[in-house]
Amino acid sequence: MEQDVPTTPVGNRHLLAIDQVISGTAGAPDETAAIVAALTAMRTLPHVDAAAFHEVDRATGRAVLRCVQDLPPDVRTRFGALTIAAAPFHNVLVQRQPIFIDDIRLLGPGAEAVAPFASLAMLPVVASDDIVGALSVYSLRGHDWSHEDQLVLPAAGRELGAAIGRLASDRALSDRRLPLHDLFDSVDELFMVAAADGRILWVNGAMERRLGLGGVDWHRMTFLDFHPAGRRIEAAAAIAGLLETGEGTAHLPLLGHDGEEIEVETSVRWGTWDGRRVLFIVSRERVGRRNGDRGDTSVLQMALDTVTAVAQFHDPTTASHSRRVAEVATLIAGRLDLSEDRLAGLRLAAGLHDVGKVAIPAEVLLRPGRLSSAELTLIRTHPEAGSRIVREASTPWPLAEIILQHHERLDGSGYPRGLRAADICPEARILAVADVFEAMSAARPYRGAHTVEEALHELRAGSGRRYDPDVVDAVEELDRDGRLPGDMSGSPSAIAGTEPTARRPPLDRV
Repeated sequence: MEQDVPTTPVGNRHLLAIDQVISGTAGAPDETAAIVAALTAMRTLPHVDAAAFHEVDRATGRAVLRCVQDLPPDVRTRFGALTIAAAPFHNVLVQRQPIFIDDIRLLGPGAEAVAPFASLAMLPVVASDDIVGALSVYSLRGHDWSHEDQLVLPAAGRELGAAIGRLASDRALSDRRLPLHDLFDSVDELFMVAAADGRILWVNGAMERRLGLGGVDWHRMTFLDFHPAGRRIEAAAAIAGLLETGEGTAHLPLLGHDGEEIEVETSVRWGTWDGRRVLFIVSRERVGRRNGDRGDTSVLQMALDTVTAVAQFHDPTTASHSRRVAEVATLIAGRLDLSEDRLAGLRLAAGLHDVGKVAIPAEVLLRPGRLSSAELTLIRTHPEAGSRIVREASTPWPLAEIILQHHERLDGSGYPRGLRAADICPEARILAVADVFEAMSAARPYRGAHTVEEALHELRAGSGRRYDPDVVDAVEELDRDGRLPGDMSGSPSAIAGTEPTARRPPLDRV
């Protein structure tokens, strides 16, 4: 009996699977959890019926089955230990190359070991430049492994290897007792050491006692978990700002184990811990607690600092792009008489609109030339990722929805939801135009800048179809008046009213 064929495009399934691998392994508290997360993600692919991880045991010269998903017991027994040097698995376990076997009968006598499966793929898992195992997936049907399979499955192996390497490094660092431990345990300040991505490596005794961390596995936490849930974006922004300036303190509460908010003054700086670059975060409890004024302006500035600092590390072009988009969007909103309150929310959303790109590999964001369809689909996940990041922000504006909609178009041709005119909020319409205009007007590592007139031509060509005509008119007025930021203003061709004849430029990475 034929199985129902899933209606979701396979390409989307692959992207969802690798996204699940990335998120699952990045947040895994230990190696087993990371392996299970990767196997679970692989099982979401429609043609994958089982998945497994073999761990290299150099003492025996074998790779031994460690974790499985839906692999029958008899196959676990027959396929439980692989000789590292034996073909074809030596390609994976020695040469570090993936193998894709469409017809299991090609294994000859070895095919019986994986029956009833008809095809398999095996991917190397490399941690800290050392082969530690192999990730394998199995199909009950003969499967012609596609280009997408051959792109995404090895990437899953790489992500798992990176997670295993990171966890091993963190464990080794946490297990060692350094002289600095004794020094920092002797002070009253609340002190923590965090990896560059925010994961906690160590906290001193004062912090354990004051936050009630006895019995809490803080190895599974990030420094943001020590702040109240509604203020974590604010905390991230404040700490990013301190790192950027290299001085000053931030006044943000820590969260006690019993829910108490502890008012502290926090400083942060980069340092070295056992030869590794880390964050030193020191907090001092404030005498005479007071409720700080957390007004909209403060939230706005700190949130903009967040996207600047994060983007500078991941993709340096994103930070300047976001600032300039916020400038253009603010000017457009002024022309359209948007209220001061809504303008403040728009400026914040514009500054954060591409924060979701931190979930996309920098090599994809910055790669010269055309993107593949799979890479383009991955890029187009950033509005949803950004929306998720800001969803818990304590602000009076619908930031998550504005960010989610900034690539929607009036005619329904946008993404991620294909919304049409009436369903797109005014702030997102303004942001869409500001985003396209700035992206085309600025140079990128993968292409040169378009002229201002080329950017205006794109907006005119889409006015009323893709873009809000009132917003497009506002941009043209700003250009004529020389009000656009920096080198955007006063395009001679715009003043002369000439139209370029070039085809519409690619906007796949806006």
